[in-house]
Amino acid sequence: ASVNGDITSADFGMLEINAKYFDENVLDNLLNACSNVGKKSGVKGKNIDGFNIPLRLDSKIKELEYRYSANQKSLSLAEKRNLFYNIMQANIIQTSMLDGAPLNTLKNNMHLFERAGLYVNIEKFAKLPTDLQSMKLKELLLELHTRGIKVMIEVPYLTPEAHTIYHEMGHLQDFGKNLKALDLSVWALPSFKDLHNAAKKTKKIGLIPRDPVGNRWGGLTYGKSKELLAKNSRKFKEYYPDLYEFLLNQEKQQTASKVSWYASTSIGEFIAEVYSKMMRGEKIPSDVMDLYKKYDGPTIPF
Repeated sequence: ASVNGDITSADFGMLEINAKYFDENVLDNLLNACSNVGKKSGVKGKNIDGFNIPLRLDSKIKELEYRYSANQKSLSLAEKRNLFYNIMQANIIQTSMLDGAPLNTLKNNMHLFERAGLYVNIEKFAKLPTDLQSMKLKELLLELHTRGIKVMIEVPYLTPEAHTIYHEMGHLQDFGKNLKALDLSVWALPSFKDLHNAAKKTKKIGLIPRDPVGNRWGGLTYGKSKELLAKNSRKFKEYYPDLYEFLLNQEKQQTASKVSWYASTSIGEFIAEVYSKMMRGEKIPSDVMDLYKKYDGPTIPF
């Protein structure tokens, strides 16, 4: 799903939902490609150097997977959508724990390392770049495994509606609170469509039109942003100073990754992911809430 963020559009704020996720054939193809039905361990665990990090799936997920494995037709369309969504969530949770926020994962499992007699210097670990932290964490987990101790990754049951719709409403609340605060007349901002078309026609990455909205709502999953950051970081920093700092600051990235991998891709996605958790009544770590407040995330009036 997505929300139309073009403030100049008559349909600004309209919620759009991908109709393919209401197509049973599409869902069956997706499930057969990634679940145990297709014998491709979609939910068995993240493979690291020859062993799997076990997943503790919520009983509702396991029930859906068992029923689907026994008879695809036994699940309703909504149940198939829920099963696929939770398989994807399991993969995202693993990625966030291992590659996005390895320091947080280490801290949360220190009791296991201590039980195994493994000494880990957290201060020294924290000074490493995130990619080296991730590599070191995987080595430590492998050592734990050889000593007969496994880290379990908890995968809660969520419906797409309880996450995705709240996430998109988080965008809409963020737009309403912060997007309209921009004086777009000063920028003479073209429409999102015009920006997209201009970016497609631009051969030199450094000439992508400057978009003030991108400073908050752009990111590594949008258009040419990732390419611009990789090929012309100076220009990216000039165009999007807040986003540049968010993406390259290790502390902010690891804080955002506690929420999810997707939350680390842009300020706007971080806001929407946290808002979704708040709407579900989940406990939010204090450093995550501090960052959320720094970016003036929308409050929930209850």
